[in-house]
Amino acid sequence: MFWTSALVALMMLVASAGDLKRSKIAALPVVVRVHERIELPGILVLQAEDNASRIFAGAGLDVRLERAGRSRPKQKAHYIDLTICDTSEGYYAGALGLARPFRPGGNQVEILYPRVRPIIERREAYAGRILGHVFAHEIAHVLTQIPDHSSEGLMKAKWDSDDFRKMAVEYLPFDARDIAAMRSTVMGWTNDNLADEKDTEQRPAVADCAVLLSSPRTCSGF
Repeated sequence: MFWTSALVALMMLVASAGDLKRSKIAALPVVVRVHERIELPGILVLQAEDNASRIFAGAGLDVRLERAGRSRPKQKAHYIDLTICDTSEGYYAGALGLARPFRPGGNQVEILYPRVRPIIERREAYAGRILGHVFAHEIAHVLTQIPDHSSEGLMKAKWDSDDFRKMAVEYLPFDARDIAAMRSTVMGWTNDNLADEKDTEQRPAVADCAVLLSSPRTCSGF
């Protein structure tokens, strides 16, 4: 009887330790370094970063967006690089942004701002919310590791006018599948594969497929 009770207690202790380890891993932040390769109003980018973080917080995820190169204490986190950039007409035609969810480092997310600009210029009152949704959509592809899109909500392949109207007053939601996938990805990262800022920048980029968020007038495939 004594040994049975001791064995049960030991198993519970091991299980608790495992739960604690997983909770610590989940608590580590995802830091998105925002690079600007095109000049934007500073307040617009700050609003977009804040809105994107709030969108992820609503799904129970700690995703922090910050300007690349911002001075801060060294921290353990999973780093994602997002670049706001110019684009040419033939570069992923019709896409507002793209993500490379299977690239282990380097530039994983691109926001093709010249295609976003006309959309937010028609909706200046909540431009930061729209750009924040674009940020969140592409970052989510990296976190879900899922290349396809949802039929509704934030992860739709093509937002329509109703979606943009909703963004003015509320955040478009993730569906249950995407939330589960993001949490699974974050829980799967360990202290061994989490890197500091220097480590991540030195990792080689691996070319792979790109996931596109299409403009309202164009439906691009994956």
